[in-house]
Amino acid sequence: MDSKKGLPTAMTRFRKTTSTAEKSVTPMLLCRGVSLALLLLMPAFEVRADVGRALLPLLVGADSHSQQFRDSIQRVQDGDVIEGLRRLQGLNEEIWGLDPLMESYRDESWLQTVPISDRIGDYIRALPEGQKKIYVAEFQTRANSILNKGIEDRDPRLLYQVARLFPVMDFCRETLIRSGELFFENDESEAALNVWQLALDPQLGEVSSELLEELSRKMAFAASRSGQQSRAESLAKAIGEAVSLPSSANEGVQSSSTAPEIPFSQGKIVWKTSAYSRHVYSESRSMRGYSIADPSSIIWPAISDETLTIATSAKLLRYDLDTGKLISDFNLRPGDSSFEEEDPHIRLWAVEQDSYALASYVARASRRENYLGYDIQVALPWRGIKCWDTSVDGGRLLWDSAHRTVESEELRTTSFNTRPVLKDGRVYALGWRKSGYIDVSLWCLDAETGDPIWVRPIVGNQVDLTMFGEPSREPILGSLLLDSDVVYCCSNLGAIAAVRSWDGKVLWVSEYEQIAPRKRNRRYNNRFRSQVWKPNPMILHEGRLFVTPLDAGSLYCLSAVDGGLLTKITNDEGALGPHMLGIAGNRLVLAGDLMTSIVANDPGREELWRQSIVRNPSSSRPALVDEGVLYLNGQDGVLYLQNLRQGRQPVPVASIRKTARGERQRRWSDPLNMGSSELGGRVDVSGDRILITQIERSTCIQSVEKPKEQR
Repeated sequence: MDSKKGLPTAMTRFRKTTSTAEKSVTPMLLCRGVSLALLLLMPAFEVRADVGRALLPLLVGADSHSQQFRDSIQRVQDGDVIEGLRRLQGLNEEIWGLDPLMESYRDESWLQTVPISDRIGDYIRALPEGQKKIYVAEFQTRANSILNKGIEDRDPRLLYQVARLFPVMDFCRETLIRSGELFFENDESEAALNVWQLALDPQLGEVSSELLEELSRKMAFAASRSGQQSRAESLAKAIGEAVSLPSSANEGVQSSSTAPEIPFSQGKIVWKTSAYSRHVYSESRSMRGYSIADPSSIIWPAISDETLTIATSAKLLRYDLDTGKLISDFNLRPGDSSFEEEDPHIRLWAVEQDSYALASYVARASRRENYLGYDIQVALPWRGIKCWDTSVDGGRLLWDSAHRTVESEELRTTSFNTRPVLKDGRVYALGWRKSGYIDVSLWCLDAETGDPIWVRPIVGNQVDLTMFGEPSREPILGSLLLDSDVVYCCSNLGAIAAVRSWDGKVLWVSEYEQIAPRKRNRRYNNRFRSQVWKPNPMILHEGRLFVTPLDAGSLYCLSAVDGGLLTKITNDEGALGPHMLGIAGNRLVLAGDLMTSIVANDPGREELWRQSIVRNPSSSRPALVDEGVLYLNGQDGVLYLQNLRQGRQPVPVASIRKTARGERQRRWSDPLNMGSSELGGRVDVSGDRILITQIERSTCIQSVEKPKEQR
C-alpha cells in the first residue's frame, strides 16, 4: 500500500530498519541492499487496496443528484422554504425507480451508501410543523391526482409510490393499507407484508388498537403464505387470539443457514450414483468439456424431497433420492464443448424447485492465445442459464438466457456463474459483462418465460489482467441470499448490496477493502492473490449479515438494515478456516484445520470464541448440524462428527472408503464401501440422509439401524 494511504511501503520499512546503520555504507551497496530486501519482503507483506477502487454505478452517476439534494436543503435552511421544497420534491419524483446512491459513511476500509430517495423522505418527515403545512398546501393537488389514478387502475405499485413520494400527506397510511391489500390479491405476499409494516409507522400518526389488530391478522396470513411461519405465529400470538393459518410449501426456505439435527449416530452407504462421466458425450472432443483438473473442486447440487440434481459441463443429471438411480438427463448442449474447466472452484451448480430445474452451461468461450509463453488472452467462458419443466416426461426446455432469440442483448451477453435463487416463480441471478470493467448486475427473471422483470447494476471492477490488458481469469462472483423480501448479494469484486425483491429497489451498497493482486518474482501475468476463503453462503442472523468475500481477507459482520459495518474479523493467514458453515444455537461456526465457533451477537469478543483441532480434514466442504460439524477425514475416508464443545474427540459416523484387511468382515457387510474415492466435494444433510457430492459421483449414507417393521 502506498505510504500516502496511511501504511508504509516495503521501501519505507527497509529505510526505517536501516536508519541506524553506519554512515560508511556506500550508496551502491545500499541500493543493492534495498533491491535484495524488496525481493525477500515481497511475498511476506499483504497488499491491500483502499475503498474507492471499485466503481459503484449508482453512486458515480448520482453526483449531480446528490448536489441537488444538498442545494435544496440549503435553500430551505436559508429561508427560501417554498423553492427549496419544490426542488426537493421535483428531485424525489425524478429519481424514483432509478435508485441513485449517496455516501453515508466512508473510511479507508469501508464505504457505505444509501438511496437519495430515502434521505429525502427522512428529511421531509422531520420538517417542523410549519414547513410541513407549507409542503401539504403546495403538493396536495398533485398528490391527490396520482392517488386517484392509482385507485382507478387498482395498481398497488402506484399507490405505494404516491404514499412514499408524499410522506406527510394525511392519506399515506390508508393508501399503504390499500396497496398491501392489492399486493395480497395479486399473490405478492412479501410485498404486502412489507407495505403493511410501513403502515404501522408511528410517524404516520397514532395506531389504534382496532387497526393494529386488523393489520396484525392480515400480516400473519401474508407471512404464512410467504413461508415465514414463525413470524406468522408471533403476529397471531400478539393479537391474543387463535388464527387459523394456511400451511406453506415455502416454510423453512429462509432458515437455510441454520443447523439441522444429525439424522443418526452410525450410518452406512446405501447407494452411490454411477460416474457422471458415463452420461456425458463419448466423443473425445466433447469429453474434454467434462475434464476437471482439481479433485478438490466443489459441485453445488440441488437437493429436493425426491431428487438429487447434478450439473456437469454437458448434461443436467437427476437422480432418485431413494435409490440413487438416474431419472433423467437433460442435454445442456454447450456452445463450446471443447472448453475445459480449469478453475479450482468450478461453476457447476443446479437449482430445482417445484417443477423448475435450472443449470448453467458454457454458451461460448474465447480461445486462449499467447505470445512467447505469455498469455494474450485466456479461455474465458460466458455461461448462460437453462430452465426445464420437470413435470413433463423427459423434461421440456422452457428458456435459455444466452439463446440468439433472446431480445435483450444485455441479458443474452451476461455470464451467470453464481448459483441463483429460485422462489415463487422468480429467478434471482448475479451476472457479469465485460466492457473494460467487469460490470456486475443483479437480475430478476420470470421462471416460466425467462423474461427480465428487473435488473440493477451493483459494481464495476477489474480482475487480474494479462500483460495485454485482457482478463486473466473468470470473475468469481459471490453468493445470493433471499430473506423475506430482500435479496442480499456479494459480488466478490469489492461490493455487497441489498435489493428489494418485489420491485428491484436498491436498499444499500457497501464497498469493502480488497486484497489487491501483486506479482511475485516472475513477470507479467504471474499474479498472486492470497485467498483465505472458499465460496461460502452469506448468513443472516437477528439483523446481522455475515459475509466472507473471496477478494478480502476478513469476515465482515454488517447491519442488514443499512449495510453499516458492525465487526471486522481478520483471517489473513486462514486461521479461522476457509469454510463458514452457518449458525448453531447462537454461534457462528467456521471450519478448516481448526473448528471455530463465534458468538453471533457479539463476534468481536475473541475471549468468547471456542476452537477445536480437526484431525486431517479433507478438502471437502463440511456440514453443520446441531451437535457439531460433519467432515471427511483426508486419510482414512471416514465421516466424523466433531462436537462444538472444546476437548471433545471426533466420533466416526460412516466410512466411504474400503476398510483395512483386518476388518474384512465389516467391509463385506457393506458392498458399496469399496475402492478409493476423492475426498473433495461437499457434505449435506437432507432429512434422514447424509449426501456426499464429489466430482465423479454422489454417495448417500443412512442409518445402520433398521426400522422396527423391517426387523
